Amino acid sequence: MMSSKQFGALLGFLFAVTVAAFGLGTAVVCLLAAFAFYAAAGLFEGSLGMGDAQERLAAARDGLRGSPAGAPPGVGQPAPATRTARVR
Repeated sequence: MMSSKQFGALLGFLFAVTVAAFGLGTAVVCLLAAFAFYAAAGLFEGSLGMGDAQERLAAARDGLRGSPAGAPPGVGQPAPATRTARVR
């Protein structure tokens, strides 16, 4: 049986081979297509629901924003105020 580290190494190698053989743009399109079909299969099987996907996206967004410790998923700190430069 293959470990997750070995599987990740194999995927990285295959991505590098795809980049070398066909170019970066083609490799990125292959990754996007693979993700789309993975998500479609998950929805079809019922193992991936739209509610789960929305919760994961909200958790990732809050992780980038910096949610407070112990906050439920989807609750984050407000975005910091930014200063804009005035051009005269």
